[in-house]
Amino acid sequence: MNTLALPPVAAPLRRPHLLGDFTIAILALLCASPMLLLAARVPAHPALAVLLAGAITAATATILMRPEWGSLALLLVGFWNFSDIITEQTGFSWVLRSILALTLIGLLLRDLTNARRRPWRWPFALALLFYGAAQIATFASTGFPRLVTASLWEYGKDLVMIYLVVNLLRTPRLLRLGVDALLAAAALLALPPVIQRLTGSHFEFWGLGKMEWAETAPGVMGYRPGGALGDPNFLALVLVAVLPLAVIVLLEKGPLLRRLLAGASVALCLAAAIFTYSRAALIGLVFAALMLLWHPRRKLITGVEIAGVLVVLAILPSNYWQRMLTLTQLKHVSNVSSIQDQSFRGRENEVLTALLMFRHHPITGVGAGGFSANYERYSAMLGTDIRNEVRDPHSLYTQVLSETGLLGAAAFLFLLWTVLYASRRARHRFAHLGADSLSRLTWGLELSMLTYLLLSVFLHAAFFRHFLMLLALAGCAVLLSKRLAHLAQTVSGPDQFRPDEPGVGEVLPHSAAPATGAA
Repeated sequence: MNTLALPPVAAPLRRPHLLGDFTIAILALLCASPMLLLAARVPAHPALAVLLAGAITAATATILMRPEWGSLALLLVGFWNFSDIITEQTGFSWVLRSILALTLIGLLLRDLTNARRRPWRWPFALALLFYGAAQIATFASTGFPRLVTASLWEYGKDLVMIYLVVNLLRTPRLLRLGVDALLAAAALLALPPVIQRLTGSHFEFWGLGKMEWAETAPGVMGYRPGGALGDPNFLALVLVAVLPLAVIVLLEKGPLLRRLLAGASVALCLAAAIFTYSRAALIGLVFAALMLLWHPRRKLITGVEIAGVLVVLAILPSNYWQRMLTLTQLKHVSNVSSIQDQSFRGRENEVLTALLMFRHHPITGVGAGGFSANYERYSAMLGTDIRNEVRDPHSLYTQVLSETGLLGAAAFLFLLWTVLYASRRARHRFAHLGADSLSRLTWGLELSMLTYLLLSVFLHAAFFRHFLMLLALAGCAVLLSKRLAHLAQTVSGPDQFRPDEPGVGEVLPHSAAPATGAA
């Protein structure tokens, strides 16, 4: 079948600079000036402060002039949880917020200096606003309005992050770079736990490789790595969720460096997830392995999975399997007194407590972020928990139900349905256009989101931002598929368009798709 080359698309005309690159660089220097003042006020380390000021100035100038790099930094820093570690180590709590602000300023400056402004895009807008409104509605029933306010503040920052990523990663190349940033962050999360396990070291890498002394098997205590997240179970959740996406990137034809990054992410995430001794991680690994068998290269995947299982069976310590075998106690779920594992019995109490909160506040719940604050009071009504301490909900779904009621649960399910349905349609749209690699990349994002949601049956929303980053990249894929479909009809016809060819779609006209939409 003959193909037609796409005509070159001219870059948007630029009006005379209201703020040229030199002015932006000066603005970047002003943004970094507090570090120069620190150098003057802390004479013991002036050189270090000046070097840090220079690095911050360069990063600030880069983000202001190329805000796409800011969106990639958001994915890397946010998914790695690096900003929280900096806050713990130095008390500076503005790393992520600074990147958000600079990226937004850079995008607005670009709009001011371009004769043709690129329209803003709003995928999933209706569902995201509906979920935010459901959280606002919990003010009516909460006894802790400050917790609702804090929850809404975090959700607002997440919305800004989502739409900065969506509006900046607008081409196939940038979408792939966004996925690369996510895989790099996952590899950085997993690296300290792997080093700790292989070397027997307890060094915590300045907070990036936290560990906790906990039960690794019935009656056996040991160190469980928590990485930069600080909790073994949440670390396993995030790493296992990324695995399907990393495997799909690894199997695609592409630059060697990208495939090496994906391979490193697969190996490190798999090893670190096992070293956490998380039982939910085993369930997630089985689910991801089964889902990946639908990949076109299923024979290769099947062989690698069988070999991997044999290797894992040969090298894993015996106490790992002792801990995994405790999952068989769940067959006694109808008779809780027969369950010996205390964590299972504790989580059963937390589920019942969440349901009791929902029973008392069925419409709007006890307030967004209010489960832990209400736990002791409602748990005392049950009289089944002897720990007498504040607990977390340990399930995303019972947390949503107890904190935001039926209104929040409906909004949350609507959000999930909207994202997964739109992603599925984007995947089929890419396939119809012949963009098989982009179709499989979108499928990888789907599988990662589904794996995250599966493991969230056992864990609450302490790190829900990681899911929203996957959602943001899915939004990029959804809108990119629409723009490429429109471009195929406009430029060359659907039977002659080859969006997988290098360079196609890297520069798209602004009219290639509607500016808005709640896909």
